[in-house]
Amino acid sequence: MNDLRQTPRLKDWRKRLETYLDEVARRPFAYGTHDCATMAADAVIAILDVDIGEGLRGTYSDSEGGFAAIKAAGYDDHAAYFAAHFDDVSPSMARVGDLATVETQYGVSLAIVGSPTALLGAGIRGISAYPRSSAIRAFRVGTV
Repeated sequence: MNDLRQTPRLKDWRKRLETYLDEVARRPFAYGTHDCATMAADAVIAILDVDIGEGLRGTYSDSEGGFAAIKAAGYDDHAAYFAAHFDDVSPSMARVGDLATVETQYGVSLAIVGSPTALLGAGIRGISAYPRSSAIRAFRVGTV
């Protein structure tokens, strides 16, 4: 996978991201197809039309398998995988469409910056919202 730091966002990225979020709003959580990493990767497709999850999506069905797939790809964890392709930015400087990490009851998860006040991540019944202030780390997705 190429470094995506200088990839421009699509002109219609906001509409594409909204459409994607509407599609998964009630999709049940499923490792490998609708988890925090695949949701972040699918948001990148909506914003940049690049599939950063290619080769990982659908190759695991539980948390351990997901971490094993990331490690087999050469990364310590899912945050490191995304950090290898996008610039880190201060969570306070993250824009709508950027990605963030947030601590959940299950550990560190990836989320999409959905608004000035909310992060959106894969949840048991679709999407879980987290306060924007809970972001630990953020990644800039594309250039505007």
